Amino acid sequence: MPIPRAFLLPVVLAWAIKNAEGAADESAGQHRAMCELVRAASATYTQPAVTVDADALKNKVEAANMSLAPSSWKEMFTEDDATNAFNKLKGTEETRAKELGGETEWENWRQAKKNIQKLKIGTETTGEYPKITNPAQKRAARQHLRLIALQASKLYSKAQALKAFLTDPSQNKIQQYLTESLYGTGAKTDELKIGTGLGSGVTTATLCHAIDPRKSIACYFLCICGDNNAATGECSKSYTGAALTNQNAINTQWTHLKASCGTINKGKVTSELIHSAVVAWKSALTQKGDGSKDNRVYLGDRTGNSSDWQPTKT
Repeated sequence: MPIPRAFLLPVVLAWAIKNAEGAADESAGQHRAMCELVRAASATYTQPAVTVDADALKNKVEAANMSLAPSSWKEMFTEDDATNAFNKLKGTEETRAKELGGETEWENWRQAKKNIQKLKIGTETTGEYPKITNPAQKRAARQHLRLIALQASKLYSKAQALKAFLTDPSQNKIQQYLTESLYGTGAKTDELKIGTGLGSGVTTATLCHAIDPRKSIACYFLCICGDNNAATGECSKSYTGAALTNQNAINTQWTHLKASCGTINKGKVTSELIHSAVVAWKSALTQKGDGSKDNRVYLGDRTGNSSDWQPTKT
């Protein structure tokens, strides 16, 4: 059965583009992976807005629980900070407070007692939380609220830890990890720096012709994609390499190489953006045996330890 020409046209075009790209840009695949990584590393992590007031919910549950407690329990806690605060207790009252859990628990119960009036829980016959007068209903409500208060306390602790992780940069290091993933351990900004992203060399040969100076993925890409010896566009026809003689030259060449990716928006970090970068990076790597029992992972076409940017030697 003949295949319609309309179906064949996209296939032929894709084949032609792929072959032309492969012939002209030896490391075009690696260049695409680099662009995905640059987009991910350039994105900004924005702290999520925490719309639920966990403290308010916790206070309400604990006040409701306290409102149904026996009178003998509620009478232990007053609003008088001069006599009822934990650090003001003396004798048997101090001993009892310590046995009940110590200062944190004691002050929580005192606050719950205060919140009964403040939040109007069980203080009036009408409203959101009317007073329960039926003894049987009161006992049933007390049993349920004890369980709810216990669960609320556990959830509150987890919510506070999660909120701290999402909003505290010292705990949540997403932005730091994104930057370091491309520019090397210790990198503070999206810049390729001697010391963090590259070694101490000040020539293309010392920076790229040996293994040790390359400290970051960005440096590997810069070394693969060209210098002044690059006669062909190994990565992209939009980028022309030049000698790497100092930090200023590195800054210029890295800026030009990133520009070959097209527009890089410093947008919001998303899981999809990170996933796309990781997939592209994995696809850019190849694994080959080195003649021993170990396999090695390579970036680029060449399997040696250096690159001179000649065709088939990246």
